[in-house]
Amino acid sequence: MNHTEINWKKNTALFLIGQALSHFGSMIVQFAIMWHVVLKSQSGTTMTAFTINVIMIISGLIMSLLFIPLLTSNHVVKAGEKR
Repeated sequence: MNHTEINWKKNTALFLIGQALSHFGSMIVQFAIMWHVVLKSQSGTTMTAFTINVIMIISGLIMSLLFIPLLTSNHVVKAGEKR
């Protein structure tokens, strides 16, 4: 393996780890906001609305993670390969 290939893999791994940590932090903030609103309103309906919202966001994320690689796999060109 040459230096460029190792550097590319390292940068990709660091990027993905950073994205995962950022997403985890966003989920914690969203959870805290949900509980703050629910405790202030003291309403089960509010909690249900937030829960449905979170489920829709998570399902959209899962769908994009599943389908984006399938849609873009034909467009990837390996290094040194001509189209």
